[in-house]
Parts: sequence; structure tokens; C-alpha cells
Amino acid sequence: MTFDVTKLYHSPSDFFKFDGSATMKLSAKAAYDLCQEASRRDILVMCVEGGIWSPGRFGARLDCIWDGLDPPVTREEAIENNNEAAAFIREQSTMVRPNGAPTNAFIFTVCHISEQS
Repeated sequence: MTFDVTKLYHSPSDFFKFDGSATMKLSAKAAYDLCQEASRRDILVMCVEGGIWSPGRFGARLDCIWDGLDPPVTREEAIENNNEAAAFIREQSTMVRPNGAPTNAFIFTVCHISEQS
């Protein structure tokens, strides 16, 4: 199964269903929820990149990148890391920016804790 790179996804379950990657765009709410679900699935959020979504287009924000832990990590470290990623998403999606454009979409880099090298 593949996902549509021109679509903004509104459910974290789509990320897991389509084995999402750094080209799948998620709404702010879906991105926040993904961080919570990732911890339950033993997944480490390694990087979150925010941007501005307009139909069919994602504009990355260079001032909206969060780097998490690098593997290997324990499950407890992954949970804390993923909570920090969720807090970053909440902060960035509610921040008032000088140009008024909200950060309304996010992309992720993740790995399964069991697949760490």
C-alpha cells in the first residue's frame, strides 16, 4: 500500500497503515496524536519537521525542526522523547508567527525500538 504524497492526512492510523515516511504530511492534531500512539507501538520519533500546508503543497519551515534521540534507546527513553515531540508540535502549531501563516502540517522520521542498531 502506498499513500498519496499530495494529501494531508488527519489520522495517525493512516501513518501506521501506510507505513508513513518523511514524505507523508499529517495535520497538527494527527501529528500530536501520532506521538502518543508511537509510544504505545514501541516507535521512536527521531525527527519532526513542520511546515505550511496548502492543497497539494507542503512548504517546509526551516525554523520548525525538532530532533529527537538517536537509537539505541530504552522504551522509557522513547516515551519521554515522544512526549517532547508532541509538546513541540503543540507549541509550533499554536505559535503566532510574524507573517501570520500557521504551522499546520508535520512530517516524521521514526524507527521501531526493536529495529535499533
